[in-house]
Amino acid sequence: MKKFILLTPIFFLLASCAELTSLANSFRPHTMPDYEFYEKFSETADINVVLPIAEKNLTTIYENGVNERVFSFSPLFVNKKTFTWYQPDDSYNFNNKVWYFNEIKKNKVQWIKLSFSHVLSLTKSNFYKIFNVSPNDITINQLKKHCDSYRRVTPLYILTMKNGKNLYIVEDMGSGSAGSSSNLFIFRKLPTCGEFELGKTINEYGNDFFNQ
Repeated sequence: MKKFILLTPIFFLLASCAELTSLANSFRPHTMPDYEFYEKFSETADINVVLPIAEKNLTTIYENGVNERVFSFSPLFVNKKTFTWYQPDDSYNFNNKVWYFNEIKKNKVQWIKLSFSHVLSLTKSNFYKIFNVSPNDITINQLKKHCDSYRRVTPLYILTMKNGKNLYIVEDMGSGSAGSSSNLFIFRKLPTCGEFELGKTINEYGNDFFNQ
């Protein structure tokens, strides 16, 4: 009986620690890549330079039977201002996790992809909040052209770093329907719509709400 009495507080202490750790992880601060990543990627595609900086804040999670590498943005921004079809009771489809992917060819980074849990409402102000960068370091503007295919509009953006160099973002939302999610591809050189199999080029803005 004495052993039981002694072990019980320890058990609850351990359980409480696990719960607190889980809670702390759910409220982790921004782990999105910082300005250094954008600056270095704008200067070089060398994997030995870019990837250590891009991946230093990644967390590995086990989800849907596989290990996934993710960043996170502040959970305070999981709301209707961030996600177009936001549903407050659907934490599976609307959360602060950002999945990370890249494509490498001949030891060069071709692109970095950041995949969000649902369709973003990508505005200029949201960009700085979600990506946790300063407008003093990076300026984002929408290009006056986009890719267009059946039920699929793909806006294009240019990032200008304080070092004077540029990166480009292709915002792929799939069909753009309520069941889609946003995939942001970051390039050093903007591909054509045909090269990326995104339909034809339309010389108009693709995101009507960007400047909000």
